[in-house]
Amino acid sequence: MNNFDYYAYIGTYTSGGVITPKLQSKGIYILGYDSSSGTFSQLGTAFEKDNPSFLAISPNGKKVLYQRDHNLWIMNIDGSGQARLTDLPIGHLAYHGQWSPSGSHIVYIHRMGKWGAECVIEWV
Repeated sequence: MNNFDYYAYIGTYTSGGVITPKLQSKGIYILGYDSSSGTFSQLGTAFEKDNPSFLAISPNGKKVLYQRDHNLWIMNIDGSGQARLTDLPIGHLAYHGQWSPSGSHIVYIHRMGKWGAECVIEWV
């Protein structure tokens, strides 16, 4: 990659016309940040995944945690090794996943009930 101080992974909605039916997205994009100019540069599509959101990079920088559909997923930073972490039924939602400082655990919000009236914090 180019000489950037930081990199950002951005999850985007790929279907459903969330913003506009004409806007076509491919999933997770990577941007480079140059602190000397204060600018971001889009480096391209990092991974083509359906509707990824709430991305979190592991403390060691090797894994990406993200929410897709109503479950949490994990993959390697290069897009390989995709695996579903939760298997929630329809009407439930796992989101806002975060890594523990050591990277050994993941905590997330488990929403259930009408309009998310019931929420619990769980970890894997």
